[in-house]
Amino acid sequence: MTASFSLKGQTNRHQAIPEFCIRDKGGIEGLLEDIGLEILAPSRKAIGILVDANDDLDARWNAVANRL
Repeated sequence: MTASFSLKGQTNRHQAIPEFCIRDKGGIEGLLEDIGLEILAPSRKAIGILVDANDDLDARWNAVANRL
């Protein structure tokens, strides 16, 4: 899914937010498998990661961080 947004700041001017893509990895296992390739993509300037960590926050963070 590709999204584009506009942001209105204190100067009352609209600013375009750069286009970004949301990729559903189908769960933590899919994310952990693909994260290395996603980070190394040639055109990648930034990456954001959102995961559910209801069970064990430290373990989930370590699983992601160990692959970065």
